[in-house]
Amino acid sequence: PILKLRAILSATSFETAPYLDIMSFGTPKIDSFAAFEYAAMPMRKYFELLTNFTELKIDEILAGHPRDAKLILSECITADFCTPEEAQNARAEFLEIFSKRDENAIPEDAPLVIIPFGKYTVLDLAMKSSFFPSQSEARRKIAEGAVKINGEKYENFAEILEIHTDEKVFQMGKRKFCKIRGEQ
Repeated sequence: PILKLRAILSATSFETAPYLDIMSFGTPKIDSFAAFEYAAMPMRKYFELLTNFTELKIDEILAGHPRDAKLILSECITADFCTPEEAQNARAEFLEIFSKRDENAIPEDAPLVIIPFGKYTVLDLAMKSSFFPSQSEARRKIAEGAVKINGEKYENFAEILEIHTDEKVFQMGKRKFCKIRGEQ
């Protein structure tokens, strides 16, 4: 559920509110004007189409902060695919990890990458995380300081880390996490 919630909440930045970008929902590239109009649909339409809220309730929600409106909408959508309790848990987890900026919090559903014991460069671990399409992209992000391992920022892609049985939390940017653990 948190993945669905994250996809919905990360659909826009606050600068583009009250519009949601359908691209974050996994639709194909926008290649026609009709698709572009659909992608720029106001949040009001999403509330009307995807919830059972009254016009008054929608007005009340949209009058508040855009982040709160997106939280409510994403919880409603997640509840349609999961149970309401799972949607509430996903919302709470999202707020815990991404809004409160708890450095030690990671999503429960962060993927686990198992690699052989040994010494690896930060670049090697970045590539094993599958967050980067190429080594040059990984190098660039590492140099920009977008990579953290166990909460510590790494800017040198050649730095060597030893991987054993203890899990290391690999983070790229604000919202991409995976756990890396060694095995023989």
